[in-house]
Amino acid sequence: MPLLVPRPKVFITYASVDAWVAGKICEEINQTGVSTFLAKRNIEAGDDFESRIDCEAEECSEQVVVLSRTAIKSSYVWIEVGLFRGQRKRTVYLLNGLSAKKVSIAKKIPVRAKALHFLDLNDIGTYLAELRSRAGGT
Repeated sequence: MPLLVPRPKVFITYASVDAWVAGKICEEINQTGVSTFLAKRNIEAGDDFESRIDCEAEECSEQVVVLSRTAIKSSYVWIEVGLFRGQRKRTVYLLNGLSAKKVSIAKKIPVRAKALHFLDLNDIGTYLAELRSRAGGT
C-alpha cells in the first residue's frame, strides 16, 4: 500500500504594509492547487486573532515569509516564524526589496533564520515549482 502524503497547506506571513504582495503570492500558490492561510483573507471580525494564528500554524505544513524592511521589524512576523521553526516545519523566505547580503548582516534577523536559503520575490517560480512537486503535481 503506498504511503499517503498529505497535501501541503501554506501559511503566509507578512507585515501589514506587504498585504497586497502577500495576496498576490497567495493567488499564485492557490493556482498550484495548494491551499493557503492568509490572515487578511481568513481571519474575520470577532475572531480570536492569536488563537487562529496558533491553530493555522499547527494545521499548515509550511510557511512563506514575505521578508521586507518592515517585516524584519515586526514582532508578529518573528512570532509566526518561531511557531513554524519550533515545529520544524519548512519556512521559505521571499525577499521583497531586500538582498540576501543585506539579510545576512541584518541584526534583527535571528541567526537560525539566516541559515536558510532565501529566494528573491522575482524567483517565486522556483518556489512554486518545488511546492507543486511536493503536492504531487507536475
